[in-house]
Amino acid sequence: MQATIADIRRGDRFTWNNREWIAVYDAYPATAAYINDDRFYVLPAVAARLAKEVDGVREITTYIGADLVLHTAPVTIHERDLPIHNSQDDIRDDSPLTHAEAALKFIVGARTAAHRAVEQRDEEFNARVRQFLASGGTVADAVEKTGLSRARIYQIRDGRR
Repeated sequence: MQATIADIRRGDRFTWNNREWIAVYDAYPATAAYINDDRFYVLPAVAARLAKEVDGVREITTYIGADLVLHTAPVTIHERDLPIHNSQDDIRDDSPLTHAEAALKFIVGARTAAHRAVEQRDEEFNARVRQFLASGGTVADAVEKTGLSRARIYQIRDGRR
C-alpha cells in the first residue's frame, strides 16, 4: 500500500529509502521537539531483521534508530499491526516512554553529535592556524585572514585554545 511517513504506525513493516523497516512506535510530528517544523516526522524504526518469533510475537534484536523525515516522504507499507515487543515495552509498563521522551533522547543524541562535529572542526581549524604560523605566517596575517582577534590567534598558537 502506498503511503507517507505520516501514516506509519507501530507494527507496520514498510519500505522507505530503499530499505525495509519495522515501526516500533508510531511516527509523530517533530514540532517543538527538534526543529520546530511540523513538516518533519520522527520515525522510530528498526531495519527489518527479525531474530525469532515466539508465540506469534516477532522479537526484534537490532538497534532502534530515529530519523527525521519529511512527512510527505513516500513509503510502501507491506504489513500492518505486526505484534511488536521490544525491551522498552517492559519499562513502559511502569513508566511509559512518551513521544516527548523519545524525541528528547533523539535531540540529546543529535546535540551530542553536533557538539563533537564542531569540536573536531575547531581542532582542525586551530591546527591549520598553527601550521600557518609555523610556516612563517605572521599573527597580523592570521588576524586578517581569519577575522579573529590577535589575542585569540596567540591562544591558538600557544595551545591555550
